[in-house]
Amino acid sequence: MAKNTLRFCITSGEKVASIWNISASKNRPEVYLSTRNLGTIHVSFHGSGKWHIKHGDIEEKRRINLSEDKVVDAYLTKWDRPKPAKPHVTAAYRIITPWGTPQPPRRSNKKKTISIPNASKNNAIEIMICFLEANTKLKIKNATLVGFLNLPNGEKVFIVYKEIPFDQNQIRLPQQIPDFSSRVTLSDLFFGNTGLFVFGKSADESRIMWDCAIKIKPRTYAKIIYRKLKTAVSNPLS
Repeated sequence: MAKNTLRFCITSGEKVASIWNISASKNRPEVYLSTRNLGTIHVSFHGSGKWHIKHGDIEEKRRINLSEDKVVDAYLTKWDRPKPAKPHVTAAYRIITPWGTPQPPRRSNKKKTISIPNASKNNAIEIMICFLEANTKLKIKNATLVGFLNLPNGEKVFIVYKEIPFDQNQIRLPQQIPDFSSRVTLSDLFFGNTGLFVFGKSADESRIMWDCAIKIKPRTYAKIIYRKLKTAVSNPLS
């Protein structure tokens, strides 16, 4: 019987990309995907067919800064479960990780994690999370199985990966990227631990998340360090 929880990540030597945890409820057809590498990202696949992505840190800040009767929607996106893209198979979520994304780990990982090999240069690894209808056999072509979870309604959730060509023009960045310098620590700068999640939608209605590393120019490094030193001097007790 498949386990109800799986942890997986892309690795390149000692470097790692985002570590993902996927779990299934034992009593209801509910599946949850999450990572804590850049804040807490929650993806919920509810049995009702109402699916969503939520950023935990954003929700917390909004609840602190706004009165309860004015709390805004903390979900990054909501969508209905799509129809099967192939017979008996529903594509739910894709994680695309370019070859340059893995970085030195921020913390030691003592939990058992399935390691997925990094892509070759200029390519990416596409991880797909799919739902398989009950009483259906799984046949995987041109991909490698990471693992699967059993749901109480007879469905299975399976995770596969494959290497794909990577075109950075696929990623549509917002016109104005918010200033994230306050969330970057000096340790992040030293080890190069800076990244960006970009969300999108596939033609089969599955959602896509690009897990990307950020290269900071020397001038920007200096600006971030200056801001942090200035803040430390102006708030010596914080």
